[in-house]
Amino acid sequence: MQTIFGMNGVHEPQTRVYLAGPLFGMADQRFNCDLKKALQTIHSYTVHLPQSLGAPQDPDLVWQTCRSEIERSDVLVANFDGPIADDGTALEAEAALNLGKPVILFRTDVRGHESEGFNLMFRDPRFRKVTVRPDVLIEYLAEKLHTAIQEELHKSFSREQA
Repeated sequence: MQTIFGMNGVHEPQTRVYLAGPLFGMADQRFNCDLKKALQTIHSYTVHLPQSLGAPQDPDLVWQTCRSEIERSDVLVANFDGPIADDGTALEAEAALNLGKPVILFRTDVRGHESEGFNLMFRDPRFRKVTVRPDVLIEYLAEKLHTAIQEELHKSFSREQA
């Protein structure tokens, strides 16, 4: 966690969230920006959004930058909407899991998959899963994700202390 100074000079830890998800269409990018804003505004998270890197000119540089941001993050939150998970998002989620980071997968898509709405390849119990209906406000999704983030970070901290 990054330490910042609050208004009264007290150190306040700030959780770094890597927000993974489809980012190649206008609707995807708008949703990602809205969710990033909600997580930052409501809960003061520092949120890295890969689409902020712009159009991929150098694929190796994009992956290196994303990998570095995943390493720097405290938790990865991944949008698994759609009939199948975005392949880049799935790769980012697996990379974070392999680094020992808490990973939260979420769906707002009513189309089902094999297991709780998620692809069977993501049955690993280390993946935390959150589902909400597509007609809820983005702030509601942010609240559900906040609860999951806090619980996963607490579990992670408890494992480190054991």
